Amino acid sequence: MNAQNMNNMDFWLTKQETPSHHALMVAETWQPIFEPDRHLVSIKMGPYWRLYERPEGFVKRFYHTVYALPIEKWLLDTHVELYEGFCNVGVRVDIHFQAGIKYALNNMAVLASINAHIQSTYEEALMNSVHDTLLNLPKDVWIRNALGLVEKKIASDMSEMFMLQAIQSRVLCELTPVFKDFPDVILSQEEIYLSLLKKNFEFNQAKRDEHFRQQTEIDNQAREQTQKNIENLEQDARLEREKQATIAANTLRLREEFARQQAALFEVEERIHTEQLAHDSALKEKAFESAMALEKKQHAKTLSQKTQQKEDEITREIMLYEKEQAQWLAAKTKIQAHENTLSKIPPKTK
Repeated sequence: MNAQNMNNMDFWLTKQETPSHHALMVAETWQPIFEPDRHLVSIKMGPYWRLYERPEGFVKRFYHTVYALPIEKWLLDTHVELYEGFCNVGVRVDIHFQAGIKYALNNMAVLASINAHIQSTYEEALMNSVHDTLLNLPKDVWIRNALGLVEKKIASDMSEMFMLQAIQSRVLCELTPVFKDFPDVILSQEEIYLSLLKKNFEFNQAKRDEHFRQQTEIDNQAREQTQKNIENLEQDARLEREKQATIAANTLRLREEFARQQAALFEVEERIHTEQLAHDSALKEKAFESAMALEKKQHAKTLSQKTQQKEDEITREIMLYEKEQAQWLAAKTKIQAHENTLSKIPPKTK
């Protein structure tokens, strides 16, 4: 038989039932009630003695001797050959145990080393129980059904043995089978070998079916993921189109709103400009009228001044003329008077 197939079979035979096989085994076997602080108190005073469980609030006196009953971890390893050496089963038993009060009372002489006493007392019996269970296995039944139930039985038998002796325990058993290759198989064990081949075929077929199922599931998941990715891409594209359409619509609306605002602003500015022009025109007209009025006033004043100046000049000219006339008349009168005087003087004789 191929070594790889044998390794697979070994794995199946020990782990076939469930991934939490040992957890289930604990749940379905014995559930001990361990007490980490379990102690016995011994009193001995002369011929009087007494042994009892340490109570709460206990205060030790000089006449007290206290014995601890600790929880012990015990690991047993062995190998059992089956079917004339064709199968070698490795056995590992993990035991946690604690002496009960009744057991301790029945073994007062070894209280100081009670856990070592339990190990030395029951180790051979436990190993014999393992060997008996494995050697009496129905042929090829455990190959078909795996070793989970066998492990449970061994653990249960050991727990029951401890319980009957008033020892709390939790037992886990692990069996690891190893088979010889075909050339080394003894002919008398062909039935077991054929059963193993059959189970190996069924196991490999189940593995192939499981692999096919897992691969099919992976392929289906991949297809679903691909379809989901396509749908996501289509949805993303649709959302992007909707987004772009919304952006375009918003842009158009904003542009139209901007255009309306610009038109309204232009209308307002035009009205303000028109009103400003009218106001400026009115101001200019008023300024022009004021300027014209002022100019008329200035012109009238200037004209009045010029008229006054002209009148003054005429008056001065008239006065000058009159003065000149008066002077001329005076001179003329003077001349005439002089002539008259001269005319009256007789001429001189030569």
